[in-house]
Amino acid sequence: MKASLFGSTFTARLIAVLLMFAAVVGTAQANITDDFQRTDSATIGNNWVEKNASAFSIASGRVTKLSVGTGYPDNLVYRPAAENVADVEASVELRFTGSPGYPQVHTRVQTNTVTFAGWLDSYMLYINDSTSQAILGRQSGTAFVTTLATISLSPALNTTDNFRLRLRTTGTSPVELAAYVERFSGGSWQVVGQALYSDSSAQRIVNAGSVGFSGYVETTYSFDNFVRTNLTGAPSNPTPTLSSIAPGSALAGESGLTLTVTGSGFVAGSEVRWNGAARTTTFVSATTLEAAITSADLASAGSASVTVFSPTPGGGTSNAQTFTINPNGGSNPVPVTASLNPSSRTVGAGAFTLTVNGSSFASGAVVRWNGSNRTTTFVSNSQLTAAITASDVASTGSASVTVFNPTPGGGTSGALTFTITAATNPAPTLSSLNPTSRTAGAGAFTLTVTGANFVPSSVVRWNGSARTTTYVSATSLTAAITAADVATTGSASVTVFSPTPGGGTSGAQTFTISSSGGGGGTPVLTDLAPISTIVGSANAVVTINGSGFTASSVGRWNGSSRTTNFVSATQIQVTLTTADLNGDRIGAITVANSTNVSGPLSFYVLPGTDSAFFDGFNRGPNANIGNGWVEKTPTAFSINADGTVSAGNTFPVDYHDAIVYRPTGEDLLNAETSIEFIRQPNGERFAQLHSRVQRNTVQQTDTLHSYILYVEDYLPSPGALAFAIQPPTYNLGECVLQFVPLPSPLVNGNRYRLRFQVTGTYPVQLNGILERFNGGSWDLVVSGSMTHDNNTQDNGYFCPYAQTPAPIGTAGSVGFAKWETNSEAYDNFHYRTLSNGAPVSNVPAVSGIVPTATTAGAGAFNLVVNGANFTAGSVVRWNGANRTTTFISPTQLQAAITAADVQSAGTANVTVFNSGANGGTSPQSPQFTIVAAGGGGSFTDAFGRSDSDTIGNGWVEKTPSAFSLVGGRVVKQASTVDYRDTILYRPSSEALLNAEVSTVLRMSSTSIGYPSLFTRVQSNTVAQSNVVDGYMLYFDDSSTSVVLGRQRGQQFVTTLSSFTLSTPLNTTDLFRLRLSATGTSPVQLQAVVERFVSGNWTIIGQTTASDSASDRLTTPGVGALGGYVEATYSYDDFTVTTL
Repeated sequence: MKASLFGSTFTARLIAVLLMFAAVVGTAQANITDDFQRTDSATIGNNWVEKNASAFSIASGRVTKLSVGTGYPDNLVYRPAAENVADVEASVELRFTGSPGYPQVHTRVQTNTVTFAGWLDSYMLYINDSTSQAILGRQSGTAFVTTLATISLSPALNTTDNFRLRLRTTGTSPVELAAYVERFSGGSWQVVGQALYSDSSAQRIVNAGSVGFSGYVETTYSFDNFVRTNLTGAPSNPTPTLSSIAPGSALAGESGLTLTVTGSGFVAGSEVRWNGAARTTTFVSATTLEAAITSADLASAGSASVTVFSPTPGGGTSNAQTFTINPNGGSNPVPVTASLNPSSRTVGAGAFTLTVNGSSFASGAVVRWNGSNRTTTFVSNSQLTAAITASDVASTGSASVTVFNPTPGGGTSGALTFTITAATNPAPTLSSLNPTSRTAGAGAFTLTVTGANFVPSSVVRWNGSARTTTYVSATSLTAAITAADVATTGSASVTVFSPTPGGGTSGAQTFTISSSGGGGGTPVLTDLAPISTIVGSANAVVTINGSGFTASSVGRWNGSSRTTNFVSATQIQVTLTTADLNGDRIGAITVANSTNVSGPLSFYVLPGTDSAFFDGFNRGPNANIGNGWVEKTPTAFSINADGTVSAGNTFPVDYHDAIVYRPTGEDLLNAETSIEFIRQPNGERFAQLHSRVQRNTVQQTDTLHSYILYVEDYLPSPGALAFAIQPPTYNLGECVLQFVPLPSPLVNGNRYRLRFQVTGTYPVQLNGILERFNGGSWDLVVSGSMTHDNNTQDNGYFCPYAQTPAPIGTAGSVGFAKWETNSEAYDNFHYRTLSNGAPVSNVPAVSGIVPTATTAGAGAFNLVVNGANFTAGSVVRWNGANRTTTFISPTQLQAAITAADVQSAGTANVTVFNSGANGGTSPQSPQFTIVAAGGGGSFTDAFGRSDSDTIGNGWVEKTPSAFSLVGGRVVKQASTVDYRDTILYRPSSEALLNAEVSTVLRMSSTSIGYPSLFTRVQSNTVAQSNVVDGYMLYFDDSSTSVVLGRQRGQQFVTTLSSFTLSTPLNTTDLFRLRLSATGTSPVQLQAVVERFVSGNWTIIGQTTASDSASDRLTTPGVGALGGYVEATYSYDDFTVTTL
């Protein structure tokens, strides 16, 4: 097993685990049984909770694993928290349809952890993608499963029998674990592998939990008959296993004998059974028993099934061994073969286990392959297994399989035929051609064909005739198209053919051969004027400069024709429609002369305050890039005659010195940069963009400080996009932060575009996009994003630094670079500012609502929604349902909330939806509170909005750098500022006298620090340095010690009361702080700390205080959050409630 993927890491291709539990027979009551015998459905039903609803479904009375890309912690199916139990056994039956994969069964699942993506705390038993191995393990948080015991399986798993996973968990110190894998054979369950383990580690799971099952991405198994049995916590007897018996045979009519039984897991109460009936048994050791076999047992020829039974708790029946009773003459019978499993194999498939079914097999029987003995395992007198080698199936044909019984008697059975079939080629599919057209008489050229399921023997066909073909990969071929093929105008049908076995002919793509006159050749674009306009503009006229234009030339927007005015052979004008300009976007402008289409230039539709720069490099060949560019190494790049930028061979100069960047006056903080590149067939290509290039480093040799987005060409195919940071360190490379895997390899000769969006100061948001030009518009290949802050870790691929470099929070230059040797051919560099610090998107953002609360039954009202990216078509949604919406401005909407919406006390989620391209639903959903009649109003903030250094939504930061929004939480930053100044508070307009404030707390370190919650904060004091008046509840740098106090001016907080938590703070659970203040003479204070357990908030500590001191706080104040210098915690779901 390797590292875990879990959703956001790309280095590893995780192996996930799927476990099942079985019921025990005994005095404990089995309180959960589910045979899944209900209507086929995408949901499991019967109170099961699915962490990922798309991971499993019910079909034909079995739970079927579906193919989803999430890790096993997120594929969990578990029982609800109300059924949590500590001492338990769980089991599930399992059937395989292919390679085993990773089926899993879980116990003591901590239900407070399953709400987090990629997170799970549980014990688990799983198959390790092997027919012969299972693992007993412990899963903690997002770390990969810890192996507690490795279990060998014999006989191996197969696709014929039913198997069962059983996991028993009891006790706390230590936790006793018993794991069994069983096979259903001969009418009963037989153990094929087991392990016992006592978990005494500090990470053991001692709390009651749920049970369930899970799996990874495979679809090769299904589940049946899940059982959960509550236990008493008593020690568990192991299930016995039986490996041999001695003697293994006797003659009919012999007197009784002593049978020695060897195996494992025997206990003092174990008994040997003869055909299911107990025999007098002597316990010798945990691996040996002796049984008295009577003369009646040996009276007649035949065979007997020998098993071992151990009593509850635990225990069970072992696998069987066969005792043979030979005729008194001592002769073995002639064996009879009936069937083989499997009966065929694909050539070259490798070694495997063959099962031979029949009758009259003796204990010394041997399977023969074309007359040669193979290593044989005697299962019963009706079944053998044999080890077939890879060389046995190395070539197509057939093999004769027989069974031989030794003397006396014995002999060879009749033969069964085993077939070795030829490998089957997949049917090819064809998705695109490059190029897609050619001018008649243009001569021979190389055609690139893209699709899927290509094999080395695949052939490109031109109108049904084969052309000389080069195999590039399973998704790419190149073909030599002759001059005769494009000598005259018309079209050709292009297909791909793969030979038998299998194979076939793909669907066709059309290649166009256009006239060399009349329609004009392929036009060339040099620049646009203007290159941008504002969102919502009326029809815009864009002047296109270039060459090769004719009176019939047509300008296109993202591949669609637009009204065109021919000015001259070097200039035309195209009119963009209002619909083209109704959102923030980048469009591709091309010009078509009949079927000959130019390369693209980008046109920006900007939100209003942004600016854009474009360089198409469409100037004469030159070693100097010109147009304001600064080249750190002048020989690194030059301009070609076709207007592309070519990389010279400057080895050993690497990208630190082979960078081309914009001049000082163009430094940018929030920006998107992009550059096009034409994929080259050779060299270390590494197309790359740089942003926030710090100018004090570009003058230093082999040194650079910047963010980088690049194509990592050292990875195995298909490769990946890489986010990286280059710190200002001499002669050391970049630190790779994250990979975004490509869905397929880049294709030589195709045109691609890298887009890199860098926004924010702390944390810094990085967005990367890779697109491919389809001839008219840009298609997305892959995209990804990440947040860079002081807690970000590198991805483990390459980072030659002791610590991940800190974020770059200052403006810098933008540019592009190359690796040491050959690079891609670059074209069309662009940058655009992002004035709002956010990447290009038409998704709305909600920053706040007015009002935030009303009284139940108060009647209809208008709700004002503030935010960004609102359009005339935006719709406010109340708990997901549309409400009549009035567009006020791009930052404000008004919605009509009905009387029925606020009829009863509760809360409602408010979102905004934008339709159209790049639209969607706002990720933020402020809660509106409906207070019961007679109660007060409230304020709630879930912090569910874009990452930012400013908290927004009305919050006031006394020290702006003390907090930031990361992942929908308020994160405390490290600082040297006193706790009186690291305070985040509500505005004075919200001051209340009688109120409760609360917030949810998560610890990121076992170093607790001083997280704090305030009420009645006097707004007139927070403007002064090192001064605050208010009541506060805080942790005293301890996981259990909590203080309730009064803070006045610059003096240190006065303790009014303190208390100790029954459960210490930890980095796994959620905790909530609640602080209320009511009255004036005295002021009554109540403080509560709660822990989120099994879906509910449970009090783990509380205190009260009555403040009658002369300096008590008797005037209204606001709620606030705070802390000290540490950066070890974050806040969520802040609420103020009027009392």
